[in-house]
Amino acid sequence: VQTCALPICIGQACSMGAVLLAAGAKGIILMCTQTKCYNSALLRLYLNGFPMVLVDRELKGIPLPVVSTDNFRAGYDLTTRLIEAGHRKIGFISHSHVETSSVAARFEGYCEALRDHGIMAEASHMLRNMDAYMSQEEDGNPRFSLYRSELSEFVDNHPDLTAFYTVEFSIARLLYEILAEKG
Repeated sequence: VQTCALPICIGQACSMGAVLLAAGAKGIILMCTQTKCYNSALLRLYLNGFPMVLVDRELKGIPLPVVSTDNFRAGYDLTTRLIEAGHRKIGFISHSHVETSSVAARFEGYCEALRDHGIMAEASHMLRNMDAYMSQEEDGNPRFSLYRSELSEFVDNHPDLTAFYTVEFSIARLLYEILAEKG
């Protein structure tokens, strides 16, 4: 068993697949990033019948087996918990790839929980352009300061929001840092 756990894009993951094939791998368990690109190497492996399982994300039009969290239920339950704690204005923050299966399901769960509790989902309470797997270090991501500024501005422009739902840890950590700085 060989493992490789790197925050790399699907293209790099598929290049890694070629390396694993050369090393005698009998299959791949692939955790895709939240980008929407499909790599030709991945498609080739699939069409050639190479065993693959995806983790927490479906690729539309490609019937690969997927092991996944119930992202809808997670989004619904988290939002419901925030509502039950007294929050009525809950911001939703995600990266721009909201059409990926896992993020779309989390968003649908968030919206459904709001509806079920008589709260309207407001577009102005959503920031959906943060990049997936953002580097937390400025020198590791040339757009880091832009993301940080946009998120900080979003918080400043929405003082009525009392809670936030973020779709991934890197965004949550950046939001936490910004909120801590603001007191």
